[in-house]
Amino acid sequence: MSDGFCDDEIVVFDEVVETILKVKRILDQPLGHILLVGLSGTGKTLIIKIVKEILEYDDFNIHVDEEYDISKFDEDLIELFSKMAEEQEKHVIFTVDESQIISVAFLERMNSLLASGEIPGLFSDAKKREILSKFKSSTKDDDEKYREYIESVQKHLHIVLSMNPTGDGHKSTTSSPAVYNRCTIIWMGDWSQKS
Repeated sequence: MSDGFCDDEIVVFDEVVETILKVKRILDQPLGHILLVGLSGTGKTLIIKIVKEILEYDDFNIHVDEEYDISKFDEDLIELFSKMAEEQEKHVIFTVDESQIISVAFLERMNSLLASGEIPGLFSDAKKREILSKFKSSTKDDDEKYREYIESVQKHLHIVLSMNPTGDGHKSTTSSPAVYNRCTIIWMGDWSQKS
């Protein structure tokens, strides 16, 4: 591929194709979320990129640096919610790697998003009105419109959490039950000797 999608040659063997199809099947349905577990270098990121291209979904990523904190994460989440209102029929894959989860508060927000499609207290009433003004709805009632908007977010947002089984990130997920009961867990990289 020469469009910048992948600069290196990749080898696609049967087990990778099976994993791509499994990930596609999950992300192709409403409330389709994934917890990818595997060592670095097992193809987690590449498989998500391939599935995103196949499904023609948008992606949303956060860029964590030494100054990134919970308030910047909240700003990114507000941007995500705004995007979901503007492009309400477009599916979005929100990928978060365990290295980007720099505090338990990040996981608490992800847990709420997975469990209910919203994060209580994330935005002010003014920001909520601004976001809802971008959302096309058949109702004028604000409460009904918000409910319809959250249903749309749940239908079109697909969260992919990427964890390393040897890292510490998965240990902190134990206090976030939605990570386990709302995500399909896929173990990556346990390839056969032939592969």
